[in-house]
Amino acid sequence: MSRISITFAIVLFITVLFIWGRAPVVLVVLGCSLALYATGVLTRSQALAAWAIPWSSSSPVDTQEAGVSSSSSLTPIDVVQP
Repeated sequence: MSRISITFAIVLFITVLFIWGRAPVVLVVLGCSLALYATGVLTRSQALAAWAIPWSSSSPVDTQEAGVSSSSSLTPIDVVQP
């Protein structure tokens, strides 16, 4: 199986677990990370990289690189009445 097929199968299974709602979300996400590592899609450092970033106000993604500006990201949208 190719990496894309394995990833698709894991994402499909994870989606079913999210919809089912009986498994705790944390365990589902950890299981996804471990499954991607166990199948060789991700390396150990890639699989554990997201868990090493503490949740804080700083984002691991550069907002300027992503094309998001802090001044326009939270502005309300005006609705035009016909």
